[in-house]
Amino acid sequence: MRKIIIFFFVLSTVAPINAMIVKDPKIKPPKDGEIVDTEILPPYNPYSLYVPSKDILRQLPVDRVLDIAATAYAANFLTKSIYFYTNAIEIFANDAKTVAWANYEVGFIYFKKNQRKLALEYFDKVLQLNNAPTTVQNLARMMASRVRNKKEFDTLRKQEDVIFLADKKARSVLDKQIAKEEKTAEKLQRQLSKERKVREKEELRLLKESEKEKKRLAKEEAKKLKVAEQTK
Repeated sequence: MRKIIIFFFVLSTVAPINAMIVKDPKIKPPKDGEIVDTEILPPYNPYSLYVPSKDILRQLPVDRVLDIAATAYAANFLTKSIYFYTNAIEIFANDAKTVAWANYEVGFIYFKKNQRKLALEYFDKVLQLNNAPTTVQNLARMMASRVRNKKEFDTLRKQEDVIFLADKKARSVLDKQIAKEEKTAEKLQRQLSKERKVREKEELRLLKESEKEKKRLAKEEAKKLKVAEQTK
């Protein structure tokens, strides 16, 4: 039993990726114009010996293939992950974004495996693409610099850190200034509200006094009229 376990362990870690491919599920190749069934492959289990063949991967949408590659990487099956990413590069050769990101991921995996020469090849491939997204090219440029010259990479990272800290400091100063202005605005608003209440109270007092004066004048006028009638 122990020998069997050791055999499968060696098989899963040393054997070439093609030797690990188990027979694909029975499927019918899509005809011309036929809509591809995106559920042709059940959820991929990276711990299984089964590795979908290129024929299967061709029938899956690009996001699904990249998701399978990422799943394998997350489970630390780096060789399997490279297999899926390199197939994505070939199958979706006309999709510059996919090709760029897949090349970068392969380069990063080789870098993680300490195979720097191979890593550099894939990073350079990203930099040579015309329509690659700026984000992935910046990442590839940074990693290529790290592979070629650690001192240059450290300088680059230091510069980025300085920019980040300066930006963070600027944001902090701006946030404090905004907070101060908001506090001042709130104070002014409270003051205006207080003044408005005082003014409304004064206006109400004057209105009451005016009404009271009107009543007094009307009462005096009525009294005068009454006296005048009595003297006739």
